[in-house]
Amino acid sequence: MACKATLLCACLTRDSVVNQRLVSFHCRICIFSDFLKALRVMKVNTPQISWHGRDPVYSIDFQHCNGSVRRLASAGVDTYVRLWYVGIDENGETTVDFAANLKRHAKSVNVVRFSPSGDILASGDDDAAIYLWKKNDNGGSLFDEEEEVENKESWTAYKLLRGHLEDVYDLAWSPDGQHLLSGSVDNTAVLWDVPLAKKVKVFTDHKSFVQGVAWDPKNQYFVTNSCDR
Repeated sequence: MACKATLLCACLTRDSVVNQRLVSFHCRICIFSDFLKALRVMKVNTPQISWHGRDPVYSIDFQHCNGSVRRLASAGVDTYVRLWYVGIDENGETTVDFAANLKRHAKSVNVVRFSPSGDILASGDDDAAIYLWKKNDNGGSLFDEEEEVENKESWTAYKLLRGHLEDVYDLAWSPDGQHLLSGSVDNTAVLWDVPLAKKVKVFTDHKSFVQGVAWDPKNQYFVTNSCDR
């Protein structure tokens, strides 16, 4: 894990259109966070952290629990899902600490998404597999000999969703966390029943890759986008 990535934190105002915005490209990750203060001068700091070796990072997502951020998930070409503790110290500086490596994927991981409750992490890869992860109650402290790091917590891939024929590009949770929507290079979107780990419906309307999926916060609609225009 020799490559250094940049984590950029900027304070926004409460009147910002988006409270939290993430932008990821290659091995550089920027985090913009709203401290919900009235009006503050934007402040930027750039702590240096090790991410996914020299491989590109494809996806990142925050875990939200009771209105606060506890963990950041990242994934990419190296096939690992990595978890990080993100916080602010007494000097207002961003802190990022390694939490755990999640190993199960055989190919590049294209997307990671925490459920609305934060209890489940979904990850999709180039092997057409979607894994659902949960944190083990017995804790971590497991030394990863391959990566030479200490896992501070342990997560288990407790469900595998198989239904796509090609790479999984994007994932979106329903607001109640009962369903998951996936988009794939096989030109389809699949609606999943999460508790049953079964397909509810396969949508074949697109004529090309389904590159993005999103769910209406009021749980009435979801949308898919494709390069078929």
